[in-house]
Amino acid sequence: MRKRFLQLVPVLACLALVLLAVGLAYATFPGTNGRISFARFFPDTNSLSIFSVRPNGSGEQQLTFDAPNHASLFSDWSPDGSRIAFDSDRFNNGTDDIVDIFTMKADGSDIIQLTSHAGFLVADWQPDRLHPRKLLPAKPGRS
Repeated sequence: MRKRFLQLVPVLACLALVLLAVGLAYATFPGTNGRISFARFFPDTNSLSIFSVRPNGSGEQQLTFDAPNHASLFSDWSPDGSRIAFDSDRFNNGTDDIVDIFTMKADGSDIIQLTSHAGFLVADWQPDRLHPRKLLPAKPGRS
């Protein structure tokens, strides 16, 4: 039994390294255009940016280009697949936990900021409109 365990240790160690190398990713179900949006972590800049890809893995496209130590993380397709809502701390000055909601076209263009220093929010499209959901309150003195 001990010999078998010792034989498995290198295999498990390799598996752990592969999983760590893959990095963090967060994805959302495809929009009506069939594309999946997801966030990719860049360890060299400690940032997260949003990408989209076809379900078969082809046609990967970076949609946001986040500065070092900033993140665009949770994304959600609009019901018609034409826009993506996402949260980002791109205007955070580094001292506040400020995340705002933005929308962009499916190709990453036409970014529109919907909230301003509202706290920690995530976007949630519903059939009638976008519903930002507050996960954490804003700091005192913020709206």
